[in-house]
Amino acid sequence: MLSAFESLPPELLAIILDELLLVHAHSATRGRSCGVALSTTSRLLRAKSFAWLFSEVNNSECVWPRTLWPHIVKVHIRGLSATNVPLAATSPALYHALASMPALTHVSIDIDVVLPPEMMSTLATLNSLYQLAIERVRLDGPATPLHLPFPSLSRLLLRVRAPYREPNIDTERENANVLALLCAVSDKLVELTISGDLLTPPFTQLEWERLKCFTVTDHPPFQSIPIHSLVGHMHRLSTLELLFTADFRVANRRLPPFTLDYADNSLSHLPELSTFACSNLDSGNAIFQHLPQNLQTLRLLALWDYHDRIPVRYDPLPIGSFGEHVMPTTDVARLLSGITSANLTSLCITLLSDLRARKPIIGALPAVIERVPALRSLELRYRPYDYTDMYFVDFVGMQFFSLLQPLRHLAHLTLFLIYYIVEENPGPPGHGAHSLLKYVSPLQTVTYKFAGYRDATLGSPLVYCWDKSMLRDPRPPRVIREPPLIVLECYSDDDE
Repeated sequence: MLSAFESLPPELLAIILDELLLVHAHSATRGRSCGVALSTTSRLLRAKSFAWLFSEVNNSECVWPRTLWPHIVKVHIRGLSATNVPLAATSPALYHALASMPALTHVSIDIDVVLPPEMMSTLATLNSLYQLAIERVRLDGPATPLHLPFPSLSRLLLRVRAPYREPNIDTERENANVLALLCAVSDKLVELTISGDLLTPPFTQLEWERLKCFTVTDHPPFQSIPIHSLVGHMHRLSTLELLFTADFRVANRRLPPFTLDYADNSLSHLPELSTFACSNLDSGNAIFQHLPQNLQTLRLLALWDYHDRIPVRYDPLPIGSFGEHVMPTTDVARLLSGITSANLTSLCITLLSDLRARKPIIGALPAVIERVPALRSLELRYRPYDYTDMYFVDFVGMQFFSLLQPLRHLAHLTLFLIYYIVEENPGPPGHGAHSLLKYVSPLQTVTYKFAGYRDATLGSPLVYCWDKSMLRDPRPPRVIREPPLIVLECYSDDDE
């Protein structure tokens, strides 16, 4: 007789394994070990889980067995393993294997060397390739092949990623190769993410017939490009993200807050633009006074480069060590006062921290809330002072709950807490989520995200989410059990 798992169709079994994969995303056993364990219980389960087990693979010292090629959907190519063992990242055998994978839709490359034109030519011929991501990109090698069909490519990511680039990069050749690649795919892409370091004025001449989402990341372009020129040929754009970070390289030191070259009505030709995100911009930028009427989502971030070559220390780096610029909340309120969109329903704000009081500066938050009364989704990003910081975790006092009461349509609240490293997070803050869902009646979901200031989890945080159903159970205990007396004094009800 078949067990309950054995009777499941492979598609449903894959969904269950995907959920298990999310649960273990930040654990020491991350990977597809959950599927491996299940597949060892019976031959039938091994057969049903086989495609899921090998649908996503990483390169190793040798190429994958031929029997796996038909099942591979996603490939991650790295130059070094987690233990700094050199991997097979550029070889004719690898190119042949990629060309023989009929189901391959996603490829990510992070090899920190010049990308061989042979690899680009191979990828361009894959009929099923939908998404291509090239991290720590170096394209200053031989000229990009002229014939790059990319028949199914819809998403492209080109990032320099880390602040450390080789000083001997031939930027003139790299810029020419990047432009040639973009010329080949501009009529196909729906989403483009590109480092500002790789953008040059000729980019503005390209036509983007299908592009819906455009993200400029890492550092601003070396040569200033006016906004109206940058997006001038993106008439179908619905999402624009300018996610700049500080550039500490000695020869090109560029620090925020950044100012955009913006002219009146630079975005007037984008009738579908509904999402705007920015990082480290000066609140006085004119673009904030001319955001479109149909804007639905606004995200005000303060991002930074991941400096992975700095040794991990026990002493927390002070806020701003990597050059991020957090808008004062009063500036955010003034900025929002110039937005006339009645459709703004989603807002993300990065809050300043008061290190003396060990709490976020939220005094101007009521003014912010007053400007966007139709909010349905609110995300607050904040860096706790240390592990014992209870604000947004255990909620001593009612001040924050009362601040949210005027938002009668607020259904989703996200609290994004950035510790020194993600392992410092206090664990699932069910106590705080329960309090929010109980005292802020419109809320339907509460999400906590945890990331590290000194690790690479900012883009893939640890996530916990609760909905109203948790109110049927007793309130979970606090995750910070015995905070020091000084913290209790900072958060006493009288003080609030």
